[in-house]
Amino acid sequence: MRSLDAAVDVAIGAGLPALNDAGTASDPSMMAEQRLGAVPYLVLAVALVSADLD
Repeated sequence: MRSLDAAVDVAIGAGLPALNDAGTASDPSMMAEQRLGAVPYLVLAVALVSADLD
């Protein structure tokens, strides 16, 4: 279970910088593109958190 928690932390940690960078983009299309870059990491984190290990 601890390794699953670590994997969630890594996935979130990989996605958050893209969200932070998007906040500094001056062009709305660039902001959207940068935010979309975070989606796979956040989806992975949700999938890992939702995993039923029983």
